[in-house]
Amino acid sequence: MCGRYSLAPDEFSQIQLEFRVEAKLELARRYNIAPTWSPGYEPPIVYTNSDGGDELGLARWWMIPSSWARPLEALPTSFNARAEELDRRRFWKQSFESRRCLVPATGWREFTAGTPRTPSAGEKGHKAAFQFHYDHALFAFAGVWDAWKSPGGDEVRSFAIVTVAATEMVLPIHDRMPLVVNPQFYEAWLDRRLPGAQALSSVLGAGAREPSFYEADPRGNDVRREGPECIAAAPAKQMGLF
Repeated sequence: MCGRYSLAPDEFSQIQLEFRVEAKLELARRYNIAPTWSPGYEPPIVYTNSDGGDELGLARWWMIPSSWARPLEALPTSFNARAEELDRRRFWKQSFESRRCLVPATGWREFTAGTPRTPSAGEKGHKAAFQFHYDHALFAFAGVWDAWKSPGGDEVRSFAIVTVAATEMVLPIHDRMPLVVNPQFYEAWLDRRLPGAQALSSVLGAGAREPSFYEADPRGNDVRREGPECIAAAPAKQMGLF
């Protein structure tokens, strides 16, 4: 599962260099991106546009299929898409085949009840948070996206982050993790000419990258909070075994 992530590169020009797209958007560093189908909170994704070129555009992090005809409040939880269900569930299948995207990030946050390896240490209902990263450098999650027409005729772009079974390192904290794409397979993941299964096989074949992680400051647990403190390390007295 991936329920929060950050996008705070040293320079946003790094996105242009990393993903070979023009960075025309006015972006701000974000340390506590949370899923929502509501407007106004859209992070950027890299996707292939109708002209066949790769583009950086904003999208809501809660996928709304183009076929969705019910109120948005009735959407299922669709900000994560399990890799093993992409070609089996109709909800994901069309996007998996022709609308895959890259989700730029510099880290993600995962929660667990109590503290890993010592679960009894947490109070009932308490969630310990952990920040995962690759030296806080820019990377990309695998994603799928779609474009939905609102009843008012507006086109709404949205996406989900693909998740896989956790690696041995991540497993004590959570049994799922986002699928991180090796840069050599960015092009393959975006290539609409490749069947979804082939693109996924290529990305999975590169093997999972093991991230670094640390217990994070609980101030970042509040979805309303934004700023560097959201990815800061927890105070020493809360660090436990990590």
